[in-house]
Amino acid sequence: MIRVATIGTKLQWTVGGAARETAFLDPATVRANVPTFAESLARTHVALGWEALLRATAEMMTWMGEKAPLTEEALRTIPHPV
Repeated sequence: MIRVATIGTKLQWTVGGAARETAFLDPATVRANVPTFAESLARTHVALGWEALLRATAEMMTWMGEKAPLTEEALRTIPHPV
């Protein structure tokens, strides 16, 4: 049986919630405030680059806040236990 497991996944996004969360994804702020974490991200995400990854994640979160795609109906279409 295939299962979908997530850790700390946020299913309900709002524009305001996305704005608050994406504020933490600024590469310059991460580098200045948590340099060890920035270094870890750099080692882990070599192919895309950690800064590009943070920007892409922020864009996705903003989109999720604007579009709210994870409806009950959409989740019911997943053919695996979630």
